[in-house]
Amino acid sequence: MSRSLDIMQAVKYPFRGDNWLNTLVIPGIYLLGLLVVTYITQFVIMIVVGIIIGILGALLAEAGAVLGVLTAFVTAILFMIVIMALQAPLLGYYWEFIGNLRAHGYEATAPDWSAFGRYLIDGLKVMAYQLAVVFILGIIPVFFQVLIMAAFGNTEVGAIFSMLVSVLFWLAAFLLIPFLYAPAIRTSQSKSLNDMFDVGPAIEYGSRCYVKMMLAILIGLGFAIVSIPVLAIASCTIIGGPVVMIALTFIVLHLITQAYDDCREEGDAPAEADAQTT
Repeated sequence: MSRSLDIMQAVKYPFRGDNWLNTLVIPGIYLLGLLVVTYITQFVIMIVVGIIIGILGALLAEAGAVLGVLTAFVTAILFMIVIMALQAPLLGYYWEFIGNLRAHGYEATAPDWSAFGRYLIDGLKVMAYQLAVVFILGIIPVFFQVLIMAAFGNTEVGAIFSMLVSVLFWLAAFLLIPFLYAPAIRTSQSKSLNDMFDVGPAIEYGSRCYVKMMLAILIGLGFAIVSIPVLAIASCTIIGGPVVMIALTFIVLHLITQAYDDCREEGDAPAEADAQTT
C-alpha cells in the first residue's frame, strides 16, 4: 500500500536525542576537518609546485617548463585522490545509514562510528560507482560537442547547437537522478559493488518509484534553497556550516529511502532479496 512521504520524520531524524551525536556532531567535525585539510593542502601545494616550476624553468629552460607542467598535473591528480579518500568514510556512513533505515525502520537509531574502517572501504565502493557514472555520462556531451564542431566549426550556429546540447544534457541528467540513486539504495545492506553495477534491477526499481523518488529529491532541493540563509548565518561559526550541510544530507537521504522502499513494497520483488550479503 502506498504511503505519503513523512517529511517531518525526515526533518526531525538527525536532531533526535539518540541520533545527533552520530548524525550531526561527529560527521560535522569530520567535514570541518576535511575542509580545513583541503584548503591548507591546496595552498601548500600551490606554493611548492610554483617554486618547483620556477626552479625547473630557470635550470632547464623549455624542458624545465614541460617538466614543471607535468609536475603540476601529477600533483593535482595525487591531491584529488587523497581528498577523495578522505571523503570516503562519510560516503560509507551514508550508505550504512540508508541500509540501517531499510533494515530496522525509519525510526531506527543511527549507526555509530565505531566501524570507521568499514565505512572507509564502503565509501570507496560508492566513490567507484560515482566515478563510473560521471565518466559514462561525461562522454555523451563530449561526443555531441565533437560532432557539432566537426559539422559547424566555430560558428554562431555551432555555438547555438552546443548550448542546446549542454542544456538538454543537464536536464536529462537531472531527470535520471532516481535511476542513479537506485543502485546505491538497493545495495545498502549487501554493500556489494558488483550488484551496484547490475543495472537491470536498478532500472526496474527506479522506474517503479520514479515519481516518489523525484518528489523526495525536489523536496530536498527545496529544503536546500530555503536553508541558504541559515547556512550563511551558521557559517559565521566554525562548526555551524558543516553541521547544516550534514543535516540537509541526512534529511534528503531519509526522504529518498522512504520513497524507494515504499515503491519496492508495492512491487513484486521480496525485501529479502536486498538483504542478502555477498
